[in-house]
Amino acid sequence: MAILFTKNYGSILKDFIRDDHDHSFSISSLSVQLYTTPTLAHHLIAKHDALFVVMNTFVSECNRRCNSEGRLEFDRNHVSMAFKRAQFVLYDVKYLLGSLPTTFDDDLRKGFLHGLSLML
Repeated sequence: MAILFTKNYGSILKDFIRDDHDHSFSISSLSVQLYTTPTLAHHLIAKHDALFVVMNTFVSECNRRCNSEGRLEFDRNHVSMAFKRAQFVLYDVKYLLGSLPTTFDDDLRKGFLHGLSLML
């Protein structure tokens, strides 16, 4: 289930961002249970590129809010609920990175660096 959730993470979160239901009623709320399990989180980062998938979802939502100079731009008189909902992705990053692995094998290192590359 965690692998399937991760493979579809982008579309799940994009649906949540455009929806009007509370986070607790969304399937996206399963991420806390999947991504806070240390062995599962490490496996998903190493074998299924979970950190990249999650970070890419956030970056793509941020890109929608960029001006011509590439900077985030918001309307001062309008609260963007869609962007506030997109910030739930940052919790998922926190969940994935919340537990230190006892050993860093090559796959885990590559998965971590690939996800981090989006922020550089």
